[in-house]
Amino acid sequence: MTELSEAQANDIKRRHRDRLLRIAGVCGVGVQCDPSGSQRLVVMTDPAADLSALPSEIEGLPVAIERTGPFRAYERADTRP
Repeated sequence: MTELSEAQANDIKRRHRDRLLRIAGVCGVGVQCDPSGSQRLVVMTDPAADLSALPSEIEGLPVAIERTGPFRAYERADTRP
């Protein structure tokens, strides 16, 4: 497998993010380095999500799954009136 740069990994994420986020249980999509320093796409899911709809790689970029649960934005304390 060809080593992908961070920019290439982010381009792949941008091309596939919307499709991945439409899969039931997917909460987020990101790019990170694996322990060896290679880029990977991280798909964050609800703990109960069916993972069978998620690929193991996209355009040569490995996909890692993290069961995180849904995200909720919090108001920053320094922006309150």
